[in-house]
Amino acid sequence: MTQTSSSLTFLWPQLLYAAPVIFVAIAAVVVCIMNWQKAPTAAMFCLIGFGLIGFNAILGPILTTLMFHSGESPGMMAPLWSIIAVVRIILGVAGYVFLLIAVFNGRQGETKPAPFSAPPPHSP
Repeated sequence: MTQTSSSLTFLWPQLLYAAPVIFVAIAAVVVCIMNWQKAPTAAMFCLIGFGLIGFNAILGPILTTLMFHSGESPGMMAPLWSIIAVVRIILGVAGYVFLLIAVFNGRQGETKPAPFSAPPPHSP
């Protein structure tokens, strides 16, 4: 078995595991592009958010495969695994922050009482 086929044998199951996230990210990109005229700023933030989440879902299996086949000792790979984990966490968090910004971008504020606040006193 060649190195390439061994790498693909290791990579495909990981990509299949990440497939739902990748498919949702691709669908979200299509929806963002289709709604760009209605709400361009929200669509842009949504596109960035789902782009980061989808990129992160693809990046993880690729980096795992590259590290697995690098031939380094586990002791040498430990610091690199930590760095990759931190970068992937930051990418995921950044994606969700952009989605949160997209949800509330351009909304008109209404003044409603807070859900758990005391009702205003009634005047006679």
